[in-house]
Amino acid sequence: MGMHRFTHVDPQTIVVTDTTITSLSFGEILEGMLPERPAPVPPGTNTPGDLNHEGLYEDINSNSLLDFSDVVVFFNQMDWITENDPVSAFDFNKKSRIDFNDIVILYNEQ
Repeated sequence: MGMHRFTHVDPQTIVVTDTTITSLSFGEILEGMLPERPAPVPPGTNTPGDLNHEGLYEDINSNSLLDFSDVVVFFNQMDWITENDPVSAFDFNKKSRIDFNDIVILYNEQ
C-alpha cells in the first residue's frame, strides 16, 4: 500500500492533494470512516503522535520524539488510555488490548 496525501474535508471525507504518491486522481473524493485519533494523554495537552505513520502512536507525550518519557507516561496512564483512547492506537503487540508487553515494545523502540 502506498502513501497518500489528503486534505480532510469533514470527519468522513478526504480529498487527494498530491497525486505523485498515490494512484488516485487529484481532487478525487474518498468517503468513509477515518481512523479515530487518540485524545491527549494526561498530563499532556496535545494529541499523541504517530511518528512513522503506521497507525500506532508512540509519541505519547507529544514532544515529536520517541523517548523514555513516552514509556513513563504510557506506564502511568495505561488505565486512562484504555478507558479514553482507541486501544488500537497503542496496541503495539496486536493483542486487542493494552498490556505490559506493549510498554516493553515501546521501550525497545526508543
